[in-house]
Amino acid sequence: MAFHYGHFVVVLSFGVHFVVYGMAFSVGVWNTVFLEQLGQSHASTAILGSLLNAMLFINGFISSYLIDTFGCRVLVIAGGILTEIGLLFSTMATSLHFLMLSFSMMVGTGIGISFLPSIVIVEQYFQQKATFPIGVAASGLGVGTILFPFVTEFFLSILSWRSALMANALVSSILLICGLLMKDLDLPSSRLSSQPLWNQLRQFSSTQKLALAMFGFNNLFYLSGISIVMMHVVAFVDKNGIISQDHYPMIISFIGLCNLLGRIVLGFICQWKACSSTLVYVFSNVVSGLAILLIVFKVQTCVYLGCALFGFFSGCIGPMIPDILIQLLGRRSLALGYGILLLFEATGSFGGPLLAGYLVDIHQSYERCFYLAGGSLALAAVFMLLPWGVIKSMDRYQIPAQIVIEEILDPRLDEEHSS
Repeated sequence: MAFHYGHFVVVLSFGVHFVVYGMAFSVGVWNTVFLEQLGQSHASTAILGSLLNAMLFINGFISSYLIDTFGCRVLVIAGGILTEIGLLFSTMATSLHFLMLSFSMMVGTGIGISFLPSIVIVEQYFQQKATFPIGVAASGLGVGTILFPFVTEFFLSILSWRSALMANALVSSILLICGLLMKDLDLPSSRLSSQPLWNQLRQFSSTQKLALAMFGFNNLFYLSGISIVMMHVVAFVDKNGIISQDHYPMIISFIGLCNLLGRIVLGFICQWKACSSTLVYVFSNVVSGLAILLIVFKVQTCVYLGCALFGFFSGCIGPMIPDILIQLLGRRSLALGYGILLLFEATGSFGGPLLAGYLVDIHQSYERCFYLAGGSLALAAVFMLLPWGVIKSMDRYQIPAQIVIEEILDPRLDEEHSS
């Protein structure tokens, strides 16, 4: 019975991802609206989207502490309510600072505390075979990225921007509905959520901590690059006249469609025992970074090809991160590990678009933004070398993580274990 209901939970998690990332990745559309309505600089206006994404990930970290206490269902419901309130308050905004409070902080917090529980609850139902179900659930990100820009642009074409925010609040009620229909499995609690973070980290070896830190920096630079693209790609094609104005939302939606395909395909591939999800993840980091550089050619074909490759391979971040964390830390530490990664992601998603906005203000062009994004993704791949080596050694020798670092630093130990 639980297994069959688990399929329904995947659908509900899909709905949560649809709203969470539909809101987060449609900030590029709202960025152009706020630039026009508020008359602020690119850097100042970029704070709105950057702060929303930062709040998404910061509150994802906070929710990792709250899952054991309140359960996934309660957190998703609370997030849905707060998202609705934030969007409705935003309709009354008269300044940048008002929108920072309502649009960025309240909406960001609402979607933030909903995101991680929607992943953990899928893992509860599927456990050993969770990679593909999580990939399917996380593909709601792609669908949200496809539809939200068109829906938002449609609302903006027939309504004022304030009324369009109110209409978005109605669409976002899906988040609240999904939370109401969820049901947590009664699994043993890890009993770690009430302990300070440092005490929780003591359960891990020095190797695991170092690998987790490197994985964190990978997420920081990866989210920095992704956020720069999603924030500034609409303004980039607008400024350079690459596509007609009516097709602006199509850019983000096209990325979302390719991201949806990438999450499903890459998640399915990583179900094979012979496939290393960590290696696929590193490869996807590199290809995503190279794909961004195609956009800078300002040729429509190159822009769409770059967006297609970027969207597809950036889909790795959904189904593979939970699997990599489980390999590094163990299944019961998934929420804690994911929460820590979300702090790194918050830093990258806030700092990347903000720095890119300053580059636009200084140079009055967007090319350097995309060079910065591509470089961030390439650097992200470098930080994954140590976690990949640790996981590979753990899998090869079936040994505790704490001695893997010694094998990496001293190859002679590799021969001892082989013998």
